[in-house]
Amino acid sequence: MTLDEINQRLLTILRGLASSWSDFSTDADPLDAVAIYLLCGAGLVELRMRGKAWTDRSAIEFEFRASGVWIDTDRQSILPDEIRRAIPAWSASAVAVQLQPTIQARLTTFGASQQSDIGADPDAADLFAMYLAHHPVKGRASVRLLGSESAAPGAVQRDAVDTPGIVQALRDIEAAIASSRSQQLPPKGERWVRADTASRMSNLHPDTIRKRAQKEGWQVRKAGAMNVYRLADLESAWPDKIFLQEAGGN
Repeated sequence: MTLDEINQRLLTILRGLASSWSDFSTDADPLDAVAIYLLCGAGLVELRMRGKAWTDRSAIEFEFRASGVWIDTDRQSILPDEIRRAIPAWSASAVAVQLQPTIQARLTTFGASQQSDIGADPDAADLFAMYLAHHPVKGRASVRLLGSESAAPGAVQRDAVDTPGIVQALRDIEAAIASSRSQQLPPKGERWVRADTASRMSNLHPDTIRKRAQKEGWQVRKAGAMNVYRLADLESAWPDKIFLQEAGGN
């Protein structure tokens, strides 16, 4: 899978969502499941799902809602921590989680405002997956308990979340992005985008990017007859330097 294909998958899912809840199956394709979690991690999408959690001693059904929650290849999910917060008696126990394959997703207010802009701009589409995959957000999930405790289905040695195929799919995305850095981007990682496009992309993670911008300001250098602006701290956050071309420039 190429970076372009990943971008299109993300954008197709984003375009298909609305501000009302809709069902989304994580069984059909692990890459689609990764895409919906990436959109959730960027704060564009809110997720609602149900599942079962258990320790060595007991089990319980729950519902959780989240926006700004990231799933990565190391921790896989923040859900065990959130369930321990909801069940104080489990505070010192390892927690296993099994999620139902059908989840519900809807655009956040922020996601709805970004949907048309990102989907319509080819520059934004080109950068979309690269941005999301390099901005992990360790968010918080709201857990609601649905049922009383029952017998545990088995021993729990360590925190675990049943997400078959999702971790490998995320590694595939990471590999595609790493490959694109050497094969698809211009020399020295320089990529030109319009300033209005870059502004929208930085808005995807305002708490990080805007604070950096306010602290560091814009750096200016000359490129021929054109002023080119670069947000200094984006260099460390993005895998390649992003040069912001003045709107209307060539």
